[in-house]
Amino acid sequence: MSSTFKDCKPYVAGFIDVYENSKLQIDTSTFTNLFSIGSGSVVLANYKENTITIWNSTFKNNYAILGGVFYAQFSSIVECYNCTFENNFAMRGGVAFMNSNGVLRLYNSTLKGNRALNAVIYISACNADPTILD
Repeated sequence: MSSTFKDCKPYVAGFIDVYENSKLQIDTSTFTNLFSIGSGSVVLANYKENTITIWNSTFKNNYAILGGVFYAQFSSIVECYNCTFENNFAMRGGVAFMNSNGVLRLYNSTLKGNRALNAVIYISACNADPTILD
């Protein structure tokens, strides 16, 4: 089953706000034209030790100030398998902003035309688990 999310404006937080020791799974979905003046237009892993796992999904033309698609912090993990990231934008982290031991793992995924004023994948204060781009 697939879902499509288009032209959503969560404004301050992410479209999905995952908070404290939670799990989120997304499969075969498309997120297009989501906009936030905050962090992570699609997913904001906002407190500690969240696990977000995404398969076979597309993220296109999304925008946030920090983390155009994802913002994760406090040992939260974002794992993406066979995903496409195209034309996303942020001031810092056009695709992802990982802060305070946030972890990003991309497997067999495509990044195309993503932009940022400071790094397409931005990693700050992360020294626990490595970020993996495979």
